[in-house]
Amino acid sequence: MKINKINRNWEEQSIKDGKILGYLRSILSYEDNMFNFYNDRGKEKKGITNVLLPCAILFFMASLMFPILEGPEDTIKIGKSEIGSYAIGYLFIAISSVLMFIDRFFGHSDSWMRYTLTRMQITKTVSEYHGRWIKLLQSLNLDNLTLENKNDLIDLLHEFDVTLREIVITETETWQGLFSQKISDFHKKVNSKLQETTKDYKVYKKELDKKREQELKKEEERKDLKKIRGSLTVNFIKDENSNVNIEIIGPEKKDFQKLDANKYSVAYLNLILGAYRLHIENINGQSKKIIEKVVMIEGSKPKEVNFNLN
Repeated sequence: MKINKINRNWEEQSIKDGKILGYLRSILSYEDNMFNFYNDRGKEKKGITNVLLPCAILFFMASLMFPILEGPEDTIKIGKSEIGSYAIGYLFIAISSVLMFIDRFFGHSDSWMRYTLTRMQITKTVSEYHGRWIKLLQSLNLDNLTLENKNDLIDLLHEFDVTLREIVITETETWQGLFSQKISDFHKKVNSKLQETTKDYKVYKKELDKKREQELKKEEERKDLKKIRGSLTVNFIKDENSNVNIEIIGPEKKDFQKLDANKYSVAYLNLILGAYRLHIENINGQSKKIIEKVVMIEGSKPKEVNFNLN
């Protein structure tokens, strides 16, 4: 709705005294500036509010309806990515909350109401003092004003001037108080969240340091285990004319040997701890016997295994 300011006749042409006329004009100029200021700012805040609040409401409604319409397990393809309907619902809620936060923190809707009320108070004050001014002028001989008459006019103008400025001061103090309170509340929330985040970070860091310490300890243990070397001796019971092929496979170890007929054992030294698979073939003429076994090397103590190949 367009607000048109009422043009009032203050009978300026009837005032012969230059000082009184100048005082009146300065007050009317101030009143005109303040009216236009609060009127223009009110329109600005109203425009912003009419964008923020409806959008916030629409996004909030969409956040409630979208998962229902699409289904909780449905996804929507955006570009090359697929996003679940619940995720989009949460996104809409976040957008709605941000819009409401902007409106509340910067006081757009509150300011719109305050500016409208202040403009109306200015209009009411002008109306009141305009009536009193006309009434006073009617009771005076404007062509022959006495000192007392001039003082009455100045007193009324002074009262009018102060009342207008008190309206502006009151509105400014209200704005300052609200904005200071919002800043204070925002700082409290930020500090509270910061303390909470710092506390959570300390707990997380403590757990992370503990986990790293455990991993380093395990790594050191693995390194220590790698430093330990074991040994394995494999003994055979076989015919003196048979030949043995033996293969050993394990951590960083793979070896194949063909043993002479007069050899009844084989030794493996400097073995890394772990599991070793033995593949043994006993060849005696046309016959062949195969044995496979897994042997664990668990320490530096020499280990010995025996196989009967007969």
